[in-house]
Amino acid sequence: PIYSGILLAAVGTAIAFGQTRNLFALPLVLLGFWLKLHTEEQFLTQAFGEQYLAYQKSVKSAIIPYIL
Repeated sequence: PIYSGILLAAVGTAIAFGQTRNLFALPLVLLGFWLKLHTEEQFLTQAFGEQYLAYQKSVKSAIIPYIL
C-alpha cells in the first residue's frame, strides 16, 4: 500500500498545485518503485522461502491493485 499511496499523493499534489508537468515524471517513479519492489521480493524470498511465496500468491499486486 505504501507505493500506491506515494503515487496517489504525488498525483494529487501535482494537480492541486497546478504542476501538471510533474505528472510526466510519474512513469519514472513507477519504474523506480517496480525495480525496488523486484529487489525486495528477491530478498524476502531468500529470507522466508516458501512462506513468502505463499503470501505472495495471496496478495493481488504490489503497486497498483489488480494492475502492477
